[in-house]
Amino acid sequence: MLPSESGALQFFLIQPLGIVIEDAALSLYGTVYDTTGARAPTVRERCLGAVWVCVWMAWTAPSYMYPVLAKTNSGEAGVVPFSVIKYVTGQVTA
Repeated sequence: MLPSESGALQFFLIQPLGIVIEDAALSLYGTVYDTTGARAPTVRERCLGAVWVCVWMAWTAPSYMYPVLAKTNSGEAGVVPFSVIKYVTGQVTA
């Protein structure tokens, strides 16, 4: 697969936008809630951060994964040429 067909370039070039959005949100949050100084994030803040990462990856990952999966024989073959699960369960066909 050519690099231009994989979606990797688009995926990795959009990641800095996510960092900028996150930094802007943190700056706004710090201004609104006056969180000056170094302190550990609260559980709520950590949960919100985890939700942000999941949402961002759900939005950006398809641009990386769909072109790769589309090239894998309509889903019968995986992204990698072997399956450990099929080997362990004895479903390997040579």
